Amino acid sequence: MVDPAHPLYGRRFPFISLSHSPRGSRHVLVAYQKDILVRIPVCATSLCTEPLPLTNTKLSFDAVSELLDLARQLGISPKKRGAL
Repeated sequence: MVDPAHPLYGRRFPFISLSHSPRGSRHVLVAYQKDILVRIPVCATSLCTEPLPLTNTKLSFDAVSELLDLARQLGISPKKRGAL
């Protein structure tokens, strides 16, 4: 799994098959556990030929905004670069 936004990111699974849906999406079937198969979008895997989106976070813009608001309420401010 090469997509940082995918819940199984960083894990490796045995490849079973590749499928195409009528709507054009492609999925990989992998062996998750002994008796469990999981269907994963091709672009979440190393088989993807398209570049990954620039987003490398699972947090939404709203979630980050809320986190920054909470930090401000608690009086926490980010350290400035070069400051000790």
